[in-house]
Amino acid sequence: MAFDKSAYRETLKQVGRDRGRAAQLSQVLRDLQAPGLEMSTVMTIVGGIDLAILLAVDDDVLAGDIAAHLNRVKAALNNEPSTNKVAGFAKRLIEQLPALGVDLETSLFWEDLGGARARAVQEQLGSFATTLALEFPLKVITPAELSEVAAVQGLGGIPGAALAKAVADQGLEVHPDFDLPGVAVPDSILKALDAAAFRTVADILALGQEARPVQVRVIGRAALGTPPAEITPALFEPAQLAAQRRDDDASHLADRVLSELRSYFGTTAQLREVMLAQAVTTTQNLLRRGMPRAAVHRELVQLGYHATDAARLIGKLVGSTAVQRLSDVSERLAEGALGEAQRLLETLPEIPEEQEERERIAARVADAVRRKQQLVAESERALGSRQHAAAAAALRAALTIDREDGELARRLEQLPPPAPAHVQLRIDGLQVVVSWTADGDAAVRYSVVRTRDTVPANPQDGELLAQDLEQQVFTDAAPAVGRTARYTVFASRDGRSHSDGAGAAVVVLPPPTELVASAGVTEAALSWTAPIEAAGVVVTRIAPDGSTLAYPPTNAGQLSVPGLTTGTKYRFAARAIYVTPDGREESAAAEVDVTPRGAMAAVSDLAVENLPRGGRAAHRVSWATIVGYSVEIWAFPVTATVPTGLRREFHEMQEAGAERVTGISASDTGGRSVRELAPLPDLRRLVAVTVDGAGGLLGATCIAGSAPSVGEPRAELFGDEVRLSWSWPKGDHLMEVTWRASGHRQTERVTRTTYNDKSGVNLPNAREVSEIGVATVVRAGDQEWLSTPVPVTYSAVTSRVRYKVQLKRALLGGRATVTVIAESDDYRGALPVLAILKESSIMPGSVQDGRQVERSVLDLSEGTTTWEFPLGKVSSPYWVRLFPESDSAVRLDDPPTSQMRG
Repeated sequence: MAFDKSAYRETLKQVGRDRGRAAQLSQVLRDLQAPGLEMSTVMTIVGGIDLAILLAVDDDVLAGDIAAHLNRVKAALNNEPSTNKVAGFAKRLIEQLPALGVDLETSLFWEDLGGARARAVQEQLGSFATTLALEFPLKVITPAELSEVAAVQGLGGIPGAALAKAVADQGLEVHPDFDLPGVAVPDSILKALDAAAFRTVADILALGQEARPVQVRVIGRAALGTPPAEITPALFEPAQLAAQRRDDDASHLADRVLSELRSYFGTTAQLREVMLAQAVTTTQNLLRRGMPRAAVHRELVQLGYHATDAARLIGKLVGSTAVQRLSDVSERLAEGALGEAQRLLETLPEIPEEQEERERIAARVADAVRRKQQLVAESERALGSRQHAAAAAALRAALTIDREDGELARRLEQLPPPAPAHVQLRIDGLQVVVSWTADGDAAVRYSVVRTRDTVPANPQDGELLAQDLEQQVFTDAAPAVGRTARYTVFASRDGRSHSDGAGAAVVVLPPPTELVASAGVTEAALSWTAPIEAAGVVVTRIAPDGSTLAYPPTNAGQLSVPGLTTGTKYRFAARAIYVTPDGREESAAAEVDVTPRGAMAAVSDLAVENLPRGGRAAHRVSWATIVGYSVEIWAFPVTATVPTGLRREFHEMQEAGAERVTGISASDTGGRSVRELAPLPDLRRLVAVTVDGAGGLLGATCIAGSAPSVGEPRAELFGDEVRLSWSWPKGDHLMEVTWRASGHRQTERVTRTTYNDKSGVNLPNAREVSEIGVATVVRAGDQEWLSTPVPVTYSAVTSRVRYKVQLKRALLGGRATVTVIAESDDYRGALPVLAILKESSIMPGSVQDGRQVERSVLDLSEGTTTWEFPLGKVSSPYWVRLFPESDSAVRLDDPPTSQMRG
């Protein structure tokens, strides 16, 4: 098998954690340093430790190459940090043993070492067991204690069975640890054991038998005698019969104890648990008196306990039970443990030096006893007058003095809970819902009683509707109708003792049910179902202005109402009439709304208009009014398919991505309904929906909203045309250009491809062009939509001026002069112009596309003028071009490009 470095490192860690084995290693190294050691002595010394484990030598190693294995062990030890003391011990042994004549690389050495190790272990176990017998004089030890002591003495690697056998030779018994009981010893048992006749619970269970029980076992099992006979609930009956045949105080106490055991500890496991609890209490009391463990052991055996169980009890409790003093009695009183304080005071020995303190504490105990008795008497008086809350308060106060008094706790549990409070009655149709509040605990159950006009004294004093209710609500599905009914609620924990009742009264007058209405154009028909106890039904009409009209009572179950106004919403209230002992009474109203109207129809002529930018409203929609029905505008995705004329629920439209559009203003005139809408966030398909309940008929549709507009629109003269240009928005859109010319509105649609081919859009007859706009066109199916046009600023040209340019360069120095000859057929006046120079192969396109070299005001009063100016030193190629100053209405016609280029 290959050498496992990780497993070897873990072995070194385990040895290091065992302080006893680490100490042995250190001692072996010291012993090996003695001079003149013989080989037999060396083997005895090394046999004191498990060298095979320390160097990872097993049968596989002995059957193979031992030298190679030891080399791997050395390498692993060299890699261990200097803080690993066990690794340091192993390295020194590998170095020191060969110097003493030990050949670690032969299997013969390891066979001899095995024998030496076995002898050493036997000697160590013998010494260990002798020492342990002195340390545990009661001759009982737990496996955990045995392993812990063995580890301290360097025997941590010895199996538990070998350790147990070694200590058994010295009379020690190894028994497992046990858990302390989770129950408290009932107060009645403690009082019975104070009687001289009984030592333990086993004595009470053995009543009627010839001899007192001995060899009582309570740990692991409950048994007595030799051979052990199991203690079971079968002992209750003969013991109780024996107690009842005797007429003395001790027997009476035993009878009470046996009754309590049968009620609360009725299984074998429960009986063993309480017997163990009583044995633990007895052992603790003896230890608290400061008695030696051997004396406590003798006392427990005299009480009838098996010697082994007695020793195990002492071993379990000796470390956690302190010697008790008079101050502990005061602490018990302060903690509300009166019974424990009394028993502790009685068990503490009387010391003359503590007599004064003992008398003072005894007086405090007596005061607590008197106060407890007073509170118990108060609870009995309160209970006699059915003041359950006062009785409970007195018992709780008594329990704060003596919290271990099981009798008081049982009395408190048997008290009726507080009466319910805040009983409320709610009529729900033909049912009565009864609800209440209570301060009771989870064990409280409730009963509901119905009477006509009397207050019941208990759940049997009336019609019992429900009992054993956990919830604080009850529904009477068949209440009395037309007369007073009182509902009373009682609380109980055991179903026998009940609290006082709490209740309320109500007169049940159910309204009509199944009230429905159908409308015509100017009339309505109502129908309903009246309770069989009702004498009739009266119907009242309520108009939108609040005016009412009551119709005569009827038993027909239906009513026709003519003369209503179409499209007006009416409310009808139906009340059942009852004849009660107090006279005529009416129920609450059942109500229904009715709106007379014509046949439902879908909108067929929805129109939309885009409003000017800047206002609150962006769109105006209109349609032919549908009489008697309301119409809502819903915005669907522009690509949605809308099944016009079909009904859809509102939630279905929302699932399709539609939203209800709220109008800014509304009007209905001339048979048309008009709504102005706020700007939509994007392009949507608007649908007119004729409302019908939670949905409606889908009507006509149109496209509206907002779409990307062109940016940076420009209009400039280009010969006799106006050239338009703009920045295209994202998306493959179609643009519609609109303008006015010669008094007529003109349009042209432009695709991106056409725009790119012509470098823009050219409008003819520049002098007549005005009101230019560019709108985005969006198509959705067979419909299209135009956005509000983006206006383009443009002023029509009124006059034109032509000019020529002559460029002259000097022969030396490269300086140039410019001569401009301007003329016009129709313009007479001054024209401010700018001369722009651009030293480039590309002609300047604007005033900003070059350097201004001159400015002049051309005088064209005679129709022509000449302007000459120096250009200075320039580099070829260059351009000179004239531009009118901004806001000029005159157009400059450029000469051929050959004149402007130099």
